Amino acid sequence: CLPGDDMTVREGAYYCNGKPLGSARASSPAGDKLSPFIFNGTIPQGSLFVMGHSIDSIDSRYFGFVRTNDVEKIAYPLF
Repeated sequence: CLPGDDMTVREGAYYCNGKPLGSARASSPAGDKLSPFIFNGTIPQGSLFVMGHSIDSIDSRYFGFVRTNDVEKIAYPLF
């Protein structure tokens, strides 16, 4: 989700502008309890909500927003 987008979290599932993004896990593969980031509202200016493709990614679902100024590179798929 980008600044100005509408983000909602319902029952552990994340949505950006109504589009489903994925869900947070209650525990890591090692069994450690995870605390999901909960936010409902407009993504603040200067912030991003980022997610990896793997269910095991430790990303914004757990640590919250990333500041746009902290993004150094963008990866694009090759195909």
